[in-house]
Amino acid sequence: MQFINENGLKHEFQIGLLADQFSMSVQYLRSIFKTHTGQTLSEYVNNLKIEKAKELLITTNDSLAVIVQKIGKVDVTNFTRAFKKRNRLDARRLPPGSSRNE
Repeated sequence: MQFINENGLKHEFQIGLLADQFSMSVQYLRSIFKTHTGQTLSEYVNNLKIEKAKELLITTNDSLAVIVQKIGKVDVTNFTRAFKKRNRLDARRLPPGSSRNE
């Protein structure tokens, strides 16, 4: 988990590279991760990115495009869709650097 938390926000983070890091197949890594956490590795990484984006939206004046890049995503549209689904908020409508309550 520590490796994922430290590297999951990087654009170049890939599950295959993580599996190689621990000398196991991607399928086995996905299987044991889900068994131990109750969620898929992809879900975990996406949630990690969304939470970091939420933090940056609240604490910085960075534009959404910059924040999306900082969390290792490329497509702002896909990110805003995932953000809205998870938080029931539209990330594009949040004023930068505000200290708002959920």
